[in-house]
Amino acid sequence: MKKIYTASLLAGISGYLLGSLSKKKTLKSKEPKIRLEKVLSIKGHGLYECVDNSDTTLLNGSFKFTFPSHKKTEEIYGEFIRTELNTPDEIPFFPWRFIGESENGEPLIASGLALSSYKENLENFSKVNLGFSYNELQIGEPSNFTSLSFFVPDIKIEFDRMEKIGKRLIRNHSNFVLTYKESNYKIEFKNINRTLNTMEKNILESNFPLKITLTKDNQLIDFEDAKTVLDYVLELISLAYGSRVLWRYVIGYKNDVECFRFFRNTKHSNVSSFRNLISIDRPGMFTQFITSTFPSYIQLSKDYHLSLIKLIDGLHFSSERLTFPMPIVTLSSSIEEFANEVLNERVTHYTDKSTRKNLYPLFNKWIDQNVIPLLSEIDKQDFGEGSSKQKLSALLQRNLRSRITFLFDQYNIQYDDTVVRNFVKKRNNAAHGTYKFENADFLLWSTMVSYLEQLILKTINYNGHYLDWSTSPPEDKRIED
Repeated sequence: MKKIYTASLLAGISGYLLGSLSKKKTLKSKEPKIRLEKVLSIKGHGLYECVDNSDTTLLNGSFKFTFPSHKKTEEIYGEFIRTELNTPDEIPFFPWRFIGESENGEPLIASGLALSSYKENLENFSKVNLGFSYNELQIGEPSNFTSLSFFVPDIKIEFDRMEKIGKRLIRNHSNFVLTYKESNYKIEFKNINRTLNTMEKNILESNFPLKITLTKDNQLIDFEDAKTVLDYVLELISLAYGSRVLWRYVIGYKNDVECFRFFRNTKHSNVSSFRNLISIDRPGMFTQFITSTFPSYIQLSKDYHLSLIKLIDGLHFSSERLTFPMPIVTLSSSIEEFANEVLNERVTHYTDKSTRKNLYPLFNKWIDQNVIPLLSEIDKQDFGEGSSKQKLSALLQRNLRSRITFLFDQYNIQYDDTVVRNFVKKRNNAAHGTYKFENADFLLWSTMVSYLEQLILKTINYNGHYLDWSTSPPEDKRIED
């Protein structure tokens, strides 16, 4: 079934709103002159599409995106004719996408849209305004570029190199080269807050002052490859920083002319992390960490890479709110999932899968003869189709302490067995509602995190200094082979 609606295509104000330059004399930098923006405003028109099971909903309408938003969430707004829309309850919620063009003729593509608001148009009662949250917004064609500049919220890292701005030398950038797919990428990290004063920065730079620029010698850069390289780099920085670091938007240039923008509606990074794994507040440390681990990191298999990312995210998530026992419960879940994914099945279970499969008919028969007759009709539902297989698998799975020690032994991690036992005991108490907080619980959790951090550093072949948070205060140590 296909429902097609038509609607007015609004004319709007073009492009970007330019801010006025201050007449006050300011320090000059080597940055090329760029357009100063008080507000980034994109207007256009096109087609909104939602495919929900067998139904397709198409809406022709206007498009408006403003950054920064005065609301907590950024939204895309469209205006539509009231008589051609059903009631709000009949408009699909998700998943929408938008394809159209801006008033400057630039292609516009927005994906991952979800209906967020339905409002009356007070100026024109014949029209209705719809708001959409979004995942990604693309302005222009994602072709090959001479350079790409990614912007990240401010994080506390120290740079390697200094730049003379006016009469001052300011440590504001780092440069290094990484090899990916047999191509050398020149990468520059630059903190715009240390380069331009407030009046010289546009609104995007004010909100996302860490600028990461990628170039290649005499070669154009593929957008997808550049995204992959930077995502790898930021994953490593996240590990070192102690909190997830994500780029927020990117500008593509051809011969220093801006021709492409891409926004991701991602969660902002924490400006400050309370437990850095690497002392990236010292000059040279974050550069050395990235350049020494990147070659090994990109060689990880796709499945192992995904498992490692989930483990790192689990470590960070468990540290976001230290209200016990939640950090212990969250961390134990992350360990359990990682162990089950990377360890051999004969390590995580007493038998392999084929043996369990052969045992299942006997186990199921025993359940039917000895357990089912003792149960009420309601309880019998717990032994429905597939549930007996799960119970057999759980019965033959090694306990969490064994899987943790197997994991640490496989990666040659020096650990205290008493710490592992106490951690598992605390986790079990939390799962069964008998947990009682003790002052030593924070250090117990922190020690387990430190063991896992050593495991991750060994996985990516890091042989350098790190902060061991299993002691108070944390000690600077060197990872051992």
